[in-house]
Amino acid sequence: MSNHEQLLRQLIESMTASGSLRTQPWKDAAAAVPRHGFLRKGFFRVVPGSSPTAWTPVLEHGDGWLEACYADESLGTQIAGTIKPTDIRGEIMREPTSSSTLPSLVLRMLEDLQVEPDMNVLEIGTGTAYSAAVL
Repeated sequence: MSNHEQLLRQLIESMTASGSLRTQPWKDAAAAVPRHGFLRKGFFRVVPGSSPTAWTPVLEHGDGWLEACYADESLGTQIAGTIKPTDIRGEIMREPTSSSTLPSLVLRMLEDLQVEPDMNVLEIGTGTAYSAAVL
């Protein structure tokens, strides 16, 4: 089992234990979608202790990148409407404008939608397309 498969399995177990992920079809959907594939262009991490909040880019294969991809947290993927993680070095103190939403919220909302296999769903997102892939 690869490292990302192990991290994904741990994330699914955690979401199941917390009650965010309740049914087998959605567990299967979550297991079929490797979240790191939607974060290859990187994301922004909060700089600890910064005030106002500063962000620093985390690029693919960087320190902690893969582990963060499978953490149950939202990951900012764009700042100030146009700035991507690959656009800067160092820190930036602007507001995030796009993200990969925390997986437990995505799965809980999709389960609550009560989608059946033959239904059509229009999913309009502005993030990484992780939600659409799970759907």
